[in-house]
Amino acid sequence: MTYYQILGVKKSASQAEIKDAYKKLMKKYHPDIYKGDKEFAEQKAKEINLAYDVLSDPSSRIAYDEEINPEPKYQYTPPKYNSAEDYYQKSSYTNYYNNYKNTYRNTSNTSNNVYNGFSEAHNNFSNSIIKNLSKMKTIQKIILFLLVLLIYVVFILLSLSNLGKITSSNSTENTTSDPSYYESPSFPRDEFDIYDYLSEEELQDLYTRSRYRDYYTYDEFIEIIEEFYYRSYFRY
Repeated sequence: MTYYQILGVKKSASQAEIKDAYKKLMKKYHPDIYKGDKEFAEQKAKEINLAYDVLSDPSSRIAYDEEINPEPKYQYTPPKYNSAEDYYQKSSYTNYYNNYKNTYRNTSNTSNNVYNGFSEAHNNFSNSIIKNLSKMKTIQKIILFLLVLLIYVVFILLSLSNLGKITSSNSTENTTSDPSYYESPSFPRDEFDIYDYLSEEELQDLYTRSRYRDYYTYDEFIEIIEEFYYRSYFRY
């Protein structure tokens, strides 16, 4: 079954039609809404989400269309000739070869000309540097050497400085990822009350629509939600 069949749309469907089909199916098979088998609803929702993720992106949709309907490869059927002489006179292969040979010769000449031009420019540049160095005095050569050495030293120091910053940032990340770093809450647990953030009606509705009702009582559900909210918003 293709992704188009999963969403119930045609292969030529627009992005708006794909989006509408996805919304309708999710309203029907969402695990929190579906009244039948929950495992079936979860599996169905996964298939619908996967199909929508691929078809909603134009680039991935094009790749998927090529995958399910690959273009047929061209198969060459050789022509029939009565004799070898007829083949060499009428075959287009000879013409193709001659055209290729002429094109390659012209391209090769152009490439050689470009290469020779770059080579000549490089040689002229190198010769000018050598001439200028030969004209320099010994003290000037020493100063130039020291200047180049200074540039290398500065470059190495900057690299080491950046390496130290990266190392320190990694150590900071490791510190903040330690669970003990979050042990001290910024908001006292005893002062937190879930009813300050959610009303009784909202909690009742949330409990009714969730799967917690199959495993916990309403009071146990309130404790779970309260702990979840506290840890999510007040432990830094």
